[in-house]
Amino acid sequence: MHELNLFRRHVPECKHAAEGARWLKCDCPIHIYGRLPSGETIRRGLATRDWNIAMRKLDLLARGELTVEKPVERHTVADGIAAFLTDCRRRALQPGTLHNYEVTLGFMADAIGSKPAADITAEDIALWNASRRTPAKRTAPDGVPLMPRTAAKELTFARMLFTFLRNREWITRNPAALVRPPKLPAEGATLPFSEVETRKILAGLESYKQIQRRQLDVLRLRALVPLLLYSGLRIGDAATLTRSQIEWKSRYLIRRQQKTGTHVRISLPENVILALDTLPESLFADMGDSAKATTRKLSGMLERLGDHIGVHVTAHRFRDSFAVSLLTAGADIRTVQLLLGHSSVRVTEKAYARFVPEHQRLLDAATARLNYDDAAPIAMPSAG
Repeated sequence: MHELNLFRRHVPECKHAAEGARWLKCDCPIHIYGRLPSGETIRRGLATRDWNIAMRKLDLLARGELTVEKPVERHTVADGIAAFLTDCRRRALQPGTLHNYEVTLGFMADAIGSKPAADITAEDIALWNASRRTPAKRTAPDGVPLMPRTAAKELTFARMLFTFLRNREWITRNPAALVRPPKLPAEGATLPFSEVETRKILAGLESYKQIQRRQLDVLRLRALVPLLLYSGLRIGDAATLTRSQIEWKSRYLIRRQQKTGTHVRISLPENVILALDTLPESLFADMGDSAKATTRKLSGMLERLGDHIGVHVTAHRFRDSFAVSLLTAGADIRTVQLLLGHSSVRVTEKAYARFVPEHQRLLDAATARLNYDDAAPIAMPSAG
């Protein structure tokens, strides 16, 4: 036995959509559901809105004289983002990396998530990337355009997403691969504090209590600044520190970096240990606060300190200062790589190689070998 039935699948704008499949007197597309003579169960569109044509197709299907091709499934960009993030979680990516994917691709889902992934063009990706803005600021209620490096990073995430979809055979080409990234400044990615700026920051810790009401936050900032200067920790790693990760007698900080998963064991000076010892078990986090909330709070404290003393203060500048200070003092770049917790020395070299004195000495030695003054004279042809 087989039984096939017809129904109209109402489009959103149909005024009878609320009536459901029982209402047949509109002009919405007609679908069929039931069991074919072959035993296969179907529920598909018949590519018609005409009831007479639909009835003829039903009769042919019931007699096994017509087949209905399975429609090609058209996944949306939002479907692709969900599948990509699910795969990232399956691969147990680091929480910080996964968070960055979720945030950036969340913005993409809001902008073009409803479009079929196969219909996305390079122009769609370029327009989305160019339209991205930072959260609203006091001076710019609608936000400000992303910095070139941030825009380039978000474009990289888009390429990863569409490469994943191409490998899944949801699409046939990667539209994001055709989009050229914004031009990046040659310098400026690495911005360590100058000696004068560092002194102003440390001196400003004493007067910070004038702009911070909570005594605990004053203590936290007094511990955070020297911790970042002497450890090179990312602010996200500092936000999740607890007292159990510090060997108080030997003065070692033991940390598994969230971004790369590498383990780092760093010796801290006594003044940093004493500052940390004034803090509760959670060190920088309030009870109930997430790592993300604590990171935002600490970043805000550093920003307010910078406004207070007239220095551009960000958490990553402390990390840059830590690395550059070590390299200019003669530390090997592989040692700095281990201390920073980079997964590869190439990452360290990309950001800090120009601060290695030995590199410049090699360049100077190479150019010092050039000498054109002692070259033999060239016989010039005579005019006659």
